[in-house]
Amino acid sequence: MSNITDWNVVSKDEIRNLGDVPFYPEESDVEYRISPSEKRKLYNVYENYSTLIKKMSDYCQTKCKEARSPYNPLLYAATECDFSESYMRKMIKQEKRVTRKALGQFCVGLGLSIKESEELFALTGKNLVFGYTYFDSITMCAIRDRDNIEDYLNELEEYKDRIIE
Repeated sequence: MSNITDWNVVSKDEIRNLGDVPFYPEESDVEYRISPSEKRKLYNVYENYSTLIKKMSDYCQTKCKEARSPYNPLLYAATECDFSESYMRKMIKQEKRVTRKALGQFCVGLGLSIKESEELFALTGKNLVFGYTYFDSITMCAIRDRDNIEDYLNELEEYKDRIIE
């Protein structure tokens, strides 16, 4: 354990929506004290999340061009993934956190390969592993079988009591 004097003061903005990084609240509501190792982890999570968003945006562009869609890429992706356009836009602008379920919908809806999907899930810090959870198994099968988005969402709904996020 590091000495408390080695810890850094970090603003809420640096911690907000970045995952399960342990932090220790101070008296103030505005700042937290975190150890140097936790700060490195925080910035690694932030870099991975930024990379995830960039890759998602790139896949939106690529799949839209492949489909020769007349829509803008975000609208095309939102339609294919059964998201509202505003939700998709907020995820890409990092105003909404990308959940594992939303990422699963994204991968299945755009018809990404297993390799591409695994790469995106790895950036969240929680890999997609067949047989590890019901969610992982359902998602991997849907990606492998190129299921349509409605079938995927129906299957998730059917097993929702067994799925632990």
